[in-house]
Amino acid sequence: MKKFISVIIILIILFITANSLNEKAIYKNANTDKKTVSLTFDDGPHPKKTTEILDVLKKHDVKATFFIIGINAEQHPDIVKRIIDEGHEIGNHTYSHNLKTKKTPTSEIERLDEYINKSFGYKIKLYRPPGGIICQDTKKVSQELDYDVILWNVDTKDWAHKSVTSIKNNVLKNVSCGSIILMHDYITGESNTADALEMIIPELKKEGYQFLTVSELIENKGYTS
Repeated sequence: MKKFISVIIILIILFITANSLNEKAIYKNANTDKKTVSLTFDDGPHPKKTTEILDVLKKHDVKATFFIIGINAEQHPDIVKRIIDEGHEIGNHTYSHNLKTKKTPTSEIERLDEYINKSFGYKIKLYRPPGGIICQDTKKVSQELDYDVILWNVDTKDWAHKSVTSIKNNVLKNVSCGSIILMHDYITGESNTADALEMIIPELKKEGYQFLTVSELIENKGYTS
């Protein structure tokens, strides 16, 4: 009887642990009371827009996380190299960013991962699904590939071609301790992201915020769903 009870207890612990791991692999922001935030940039690299953003980050000595798309990375390996060389973090945003289906094939993630690893000797640890769409398949794939899934809790809406002031105000109004801020270094047409960033960084620094890469931000594995 004691053996049976012990087995039941072990199974319950394993079940709780497994579910806890699945949940903790998905982050919208870090669970912290410290004034730390992460700037994240999706859909690049782009030869002009990513370069402008990197220039602003370098000027203000800020590190960020870039969730890149494989097709763009292969077209602009020099930009990828600069991102890595300047101490920024790279995340996986799939090879082709297909939004036609909620389910992203594992091959889409692995293809980009393999390219970055072989070309730059860099191991990606973070995954952001296209459109931020989370499904059971996303959770399963992230666990299989040992990725943390990164979403956001501050959307600048720069993808909608918002003005510099609108992007800036959106961040300053919604930012809090542990925020993950969504921006884009590649959108179709004109972008105000770099110009807005030039205003956002000094303002947040003035408020006492420190900028970290996403991996640094979530290091303690705290999360808020």
